[in-house]
Amino acid sequence: MLLAEHGVVLHGQSFANRDVTENIALGYPPPRPGLFNLALLHTAATGRPGHASYAPCTVEQLARHGYDYWALGHIHTREVVLRDPWIVFPGNLQGRHINEAGAKGASLVTVREGRVAGVEHRTLDVVRWQRVAVDCTGAADDDAVLNRVLRAVGEAVDAADGRLLALRLELSGPTAAHAALARDRGETLGRMRAAALEAAPEEAFWIEAVRLGTRPATPPVPRADAVGRLLDTIATLPAEALPPDLAEYAGQLLQRAPGLRDALGPDHPAVQAAEGRLGAEWLGRARDLLLARLAED
Repeated sequence: MLLAEHGVVLHGQSFANRDVTENIALGYPPPRPGLFNLALLHTAATGRPGHASYAPCTVEQLARHGYDYWALGHIHTREVVLRDPWIVFPGNLQGRHINEAGAKGASLVTVREGRVAGVEHRTLDVVRWQRVAVDCTGAADDDAVLNRVLRAVGEAVDAADGRLLALRLELSGPTAAHAALARDRGETLGRMRAAALEAAPEEAFWIEAVRLGTRPATPPVPRADAVGRLLDTIATLPAEALPPDLAEYAGQLLQRAPGLRDALGPDHPAVQAAEGRLGAEWLGRARDLLLARLAED
């Protein structure tokens, strides 16, 4: 497309199929001399973590093509891939879920005398997704943990610059409060929300989820009974060898919603399980949860 009044020629291509596995950038025309050549390309380039391969190509190939600016799509995280020539993933305008956290927007490209003079990020999102890490190490009880949550939420809301904040609380660290937090996760979520309301008004944030990664402050006392044998079994389970039937079941669940696997990301336990593995962290959580329940007796 020629924009003669601006001295710009726009190169791009639509797609006949949802999935494109060939290098379509090879078919882009040569640059038009005397004009600013701007190219649009939906691609994963050489690949990005958590994204399926799409219209693969290399940075070197794009750079050699002779265009002045490549605006790339498909990857929703902003990335300046190259500056001479400019090759940029501007990211998306609005984060859609917790795996698209942080500021989102567009890239403002300034062109003078047919050359890129500057590329600036412009924040345009309305809702900001954010993971909020709360280190609970050494917290004496659940009230001390709630105080830390209050501070962390307040800081996150302030940093959102007036946007609605959709946040995920991620609690971690050894604490004497672990048993109380793990006993009833529904009650824990309610208490986290109540604590957060002391830091900011309800319309300023939404707690999407609470991820409890705390653990007991002291190691468990060895036991010789059936419970002790169960704990020993959990502790020795191989982290990289899940039963095939469990992996198949997890894969079937992920297939029920198109795009769910990509939305959850490669580190989500459901995705790991579908691939026949599960990190030692999740086995440790199961063990600690069992210990927390036993601590009630």
